[in-house]
Amino acid sequence: MAYPRKYRERVLAFIAEGNTQKEAIRVFKVSKVAIQDWQRLQAESGSLDKRELNRKSRKYHPEKLQEILEQNPDAYLSEIAEHFEGGTISGVSDALFRANITLKKRRKSTKSDAKLNEPSTRNK
Repeated sequence: MAYPRKYRERVLAFIAEGNTQKEAIRVFKVSKVAIQDWQRLQAESGSLDKRELNRKSRKYHPEKLQEILEQNPDAYLSEIAEHFEGGTISGVSDALFRANITLKKRRKSTKSDAKLNEPSTRNK
């Protein structure tokens, strides 16, 4: 659970006034680990602001996805995944969702599907 910066400041000020961590835990209903993290964050950065997330770049870049779809507009997810090293159907699906790209495909019909779609001859 992320606590607001002012709340963090209040907890650490409470401890700085001479109260113990146990008292702060009881009064503010926060964990010991949270308090220790806040103290470490304040010592390292001098601030209690949240750290920026360092996210790795994604395997499925939206530009490359768009390029593949322009070249192969009827490609299935499995075919698109083959263009990426270690690509998976679910990974491509998630990447398309993040890029707000939708694919409308009919699945390949089989003999049993064809029989279901034939007009019925029983009523004739």
